Order: sequence, then structure tokens, then C-alpha cells
Amino acid sequence: MARILHWPTLPSLASLLLISILLLSLVSSSLSRSPYSSCLRSCHHCKEMYGHNFSGHLCAKTCLRRKGNFKAVCTDLHSIKAFLDLSGLVDYDWAESNDV
Repeated sequence: MARILHWPTLPSLASLLLISILLLSLVSSSLSRSPYSSCLRSCHHCKEMYGHNFSGHLCAKTCLRRKGNFKAVCTDLHSIKAFLDLSGLVDYDWAESNDV
């Protein structure tokens, strides 16, 4: 006797979809809470604050090397001094006093 395949009923499809969405949301939320994500977010934040004067890639490498046990605090120059390139900055007071 031949067996005929039937499509699942609408309630079973809805429950399958609901379970899939629930599992995906649990997986994505646990990934965003990894120790690396907090560290990399702080590096990105400092890069936005300091622009081209901040080496974001070096900060990210430090996050990976320390397995997320590092956080760049943008307002604490001691914690980010290795990633700052201040050689391009000009002391405007000094520049104006030499022009006179």
C-alpha cells in the first residue's frame, strides 16, 4: 500500500515556527553576552570618540589575546594609552604663539 505524505497542519507549523524563533533568540542573546563582545564594544566606542587617533585594531587584538578580560575605558587615558596616536595633534596655543 502506498503511503501519501501530507503537509503538516497549520497549528503544528505555527508551533514549529514559534519554537524556532524562541531558540534563535536564546542563541543570539547568549552570543552577545560573551566576554569578547563587551571588550570589543568598548574598543569600538573609543574608536568613535578618538577617530583616527585611536588604533581600534590593536585594541581588538588585545581583547582577543586577553580572552575578553580587558576593557578599554575611553576616559581613562592610562588604560588606552597604548592605542592612542597623539603625534598628529597640534598644540594650537604653541602654534599661534610662534606665528606672532
